[in-house]
Amino acid sequence: FPVVVHSHGLRSLPELHAPLTTRWAAAGFVVAAPAYPRTNLRSRNFTRADVRNQPADGWRLIRHLVRL
Repeated sequence: FPVVVHSHGLRSLPELHAPLTTRWAAAGFVVAAPAYPRTNLRSRNFTRADVRNQPADGWRLIRHLVRL
């Protein structure tokens, strides 16, 4: 199956992008939309290290999906 990883930006949440990700899913894509716990809209504090770690977290998700 084709896979799309939607990575929300700083201070956002995956559900805010549901109209977009839902359309992708309806078109036949498997959509992974992680919520990054330290940089999402609900997090109170984040550091530069948290922001730098977000791409690495995305890569971990992709590696996990490939193994499925």
